[in-house]
Amino acid sequence: MNDPAARLLARIRAELGHREGSAPPGRPPLVEACRRVVPGVDCVPTFVEQAQRAGFAVRLARREQVAESLAEEIRAARARSVVLAGDAITRPILEDAAARAEVRIVSRGCVDDTFGADAALTDVAGAVAETGSLVYRSSGTHGRGEPFVPGSHVVLVPASRVKPDLLDVDLGPSPAGTAVHLISGPSKTADIEGILVTGVHGPGVVRVVVWMDVDDARG
Repeated sequence: MNDPAARLLARIRAELGHREGSAPPGRPPLVEACRRVVPGVDCVPTFVEQAQRAGFAVRLARREQVAESLAEEIRAARARSVVLAGDAITRPILEDAAARAEVRIVSRGCVDDTFGADAALTDVAGAVAETGSLVYRSSGTHGRGEPFVPGSHVVLVPASRVKPDLLDVDLGPSPAGTAVHLISGPSKTADIEGILVTGVHGPGVVRVVVWMDVDDARG
């Protein structure tokens, strides 16, 4: 076996105790063997742990608590204006949260409008438990700049959209939008002399509220 890639795969299979036929039809067995989060289990606790490690502030909320929890996070961000991005399920809650926090909603006509908002208040298309990442997809209701332009980002994550890992997240083309972003913590860089600085080219604070008892048709 002279192929380096084949040798590497053979070593990985040996270490993982790989067995042919252990994966679902149509999915490579080796990929399934590499999973760290198993499908079919409650992914929310793992997502919360990994998201906190990534630098997110995370809290859980039931239906009657969601809007007020988001409002509290908006207040914590000291925002006076927000730009909204939500779908038919989440937008009413986002609007309720903005009203409770008594902040102005910035009307978004183009990406330049987001520069007038202190914070972004959005939902996400999905979340990844393994890495604590948020999956934000652009669409007619979700601009590309919301998660990146304002200095703070307040996020509503329906629990039904939390998936075990990237294998379970649809990242393919969508007629609704062309851009998919994976957000794994606040904006940060260590390009200059290896010194880590947070909030250089995007939100320095990302606050996440996980909606636990959502009846979400997208889940």
